[in-house]
Amino acid sequence: MTTISALRQLGQSLWLDNITRALLDSGTLARYKSELGVTGLTSNPTIYDRAIGGSGDYDAQIAAAAGDSSLEGVAIGIGGHEREGSGSGRNL
Repeated sequence: MTTISALRQLGQSLWLDNITRALLDSGTLARYKSELGVTGLTSNPTIYDRAIGGSGDYDAQIAAAAGDSSLEGVAIGIGGHEREGSGSGRNL
């Protein structure tokens, strides 16, 4: 029995406390879900700050959204997907 199987038998689930565009675009998250049994994601403002500031992955979307004066336009423009608020979690 794997450690993840044992966790599931105890009613626990495996969540990843990290989200980046590279994690999504590379297929790594899908692999974590299928191979490791990751069932959810959680994040916080620090993780988003590192993801956005630590790479150029979001530069084009930020530049495109800069002309949109609404916060919603910027938030959706950055992520390409609607995101829940800071400190939120989401089942996969």
